[in-house]
Amino acid sequence: MGDARFGLDAALSRADLLESILDNTGEGLVAVDAAGRFTVFNPAARTIFGEGRLPEYSKNWPQNSGVYYPDQRTLVKFEDLPMARALRGESTDGAEFFIKNAAQPQGLSVSVTGRPLLDGAGRRIGGVVVLTDITKIKRAQERIEALNLELRRRSADLAQTNKDLEAFSYSVAHDLRAPLRAVVEFDKHLIKAYCDRLDEQGKDYLNRMLSGCRRMEQVIDDLLVLANVARKEVRAGRIDLSAVAASVIKRLREADPGRKVEFLSPPRLPVVADPGLLRMALENLIGNAWKFTGRTENARIELGVELRANEAVYFVKDNGAGFDMRRADKMFDAFQRLHSQAEFPGTGIGLAIVRRIMDRQGGRIWAEATEGKGAAFYFTLGGGLAS
Repeated sequence: MGDARFGLDAALSRADLLESILDNTGEGLVAVDAAGRFTVFNPAARTIFGEGRLPEYSKNWPQNSGVYYPDQRTLVKFEDLPMARALRGESTDGAEFFIKNAAQPQGLSVSVTGRPLLDGAGRRIGGVVVLTDITKIKRAQERIEALNLELRRRSADLAQTNKDLEAFSYSVAHDLRAPLRAVVEFDKHLIKAYCDRLDEQGKDYLNRMLSGCRRMEQVIDDLLVLANVARKEVRAGRIDLSAVAASVIKRLREADPGRKVEFLSPPRLPVVADPGLLRMALENLIGNAWKFTGRTENARIELGVELRANEAVYFVKDNGAGFDMRRADKMFDAFQRLHSQAEFPGTGIGLAIVRRIMDRQGGRIWAEATEGKGAAFYFTLGGGLAS
């Protein structure tokens, strides 16, 4: 008698436990028998469908319960409902529906899983579905999609603006060349033809004007280079970085034979990049190192590579003037200079050209420096080291 009583208590405890689980789970759970009569309809399901549901699962369920396809406008066909499929012996996994009714006037999105219920002999005796509210997830996804759409729109606008600015810069720079060249020629003619008629102040004015025009010519040339870099088709190939750097150093030494600069480089440094663009970048980086070591005793320039997080990082280092790192964030923008024209002449466009070159090749560039102790420019290339 005691054993029977214990068995009954255990059965009641299991039933209470099951009922407690069904009552407290956050997912809606609905079960029906083979005739479509509800056998389980937990509180979460009542929250979704309301208390005034039909007594049994019938063909009017979509209309009476407000079950729609994800478009939120089209009522679900009865045969597409996960419960109808379960009663046919079919399973459903993660089907999405939209439910809008008196209990849910704002509507909610649900993910539904359905299974047929079988007895011990494998005969279908009903069906069960589990409904998970995914409204917050859907709204978050919609917000993300809207933000992504806005981001794509703004990116397209920015790309078009940059394209227009590049075209404008190219056009302005190109159109300025001819009149500026005329001013230079007239200036030179005045100096040559009327030199004996001008006093020292007049000669100084003409020389200043010629010098200013020369600087403007260099700015225009650099602007055209910057615009052309953006328009040039990138053609990657194998190139020896050390050989290119050596030729740049050779040209600088020929142009300034009085300078004594130590140059360090690996014997070979093969990479995959656009040869023309890479030469232009090295001309700017090594040219800068040459310029900013102009007042340094035992000047030294070094080209090399190091491995950082499995990525080849190339560098051009010098022991020259360096710069204040607090201003480093703007140094790759056009016309940004960290030194005065009197200290180190230049147009302020060279590093903008280098960054544009690295961007075009899928790489990046950054700098580290200490004022008065030199600078190091690091860059990566999308193609990386060549074997």
